[in-house]
Amino acid sequence: MYQAGVEAIMGFRLLGTTLVIDPCILRAWTGNEIDFRYHSARYEIVVDNPQGVSRGVASIELDGHALAGRGTTIPLVDYGVTHAVRVVLGHRPRRNPDAPVPNPLAAREHGAGLSAVAASGPRRTMSGETVVLRSAR
Repeated sequence: MYQAGVEAIMGFRLLGTTLVIDPCILRAWTGNEIDFRYHSARYEIVVDNPQGVSRGVASIELDGHALAGRGTTIPLVDYGVTHAVRVVLGHRPRRNPDAPVPNPLAAREHGAGLSAVAASGPRRTMSGETVVLRSAR
């Protein structure tokens, strides 16, 4: 049940070495935070909802770099490093179709599996990694 909530409401899905974040939340939620461990790497994910929307990702940043052109996906790698991810919900600005799409892995590669820890204690998913949903803000 917890995994269904993380995947459906928080829109948090692991697809191979890619994390997909596409939340469907209440408009009143201003955001939430998720700690995600992928093997030896850790991802501290902050989801902000400044426009008060229920769906739609306006932007995603990984370690301060915009992941333009990647939709709602985050590349994952197992480097034993802690990464900061910021997801902003809202309406995505239109992109110039002639602009090059940057490759965030060219400068520095980034690392995924899935399990859940709630206030009641750890719960495991099939992949055995850890997710901590800290709060809905």
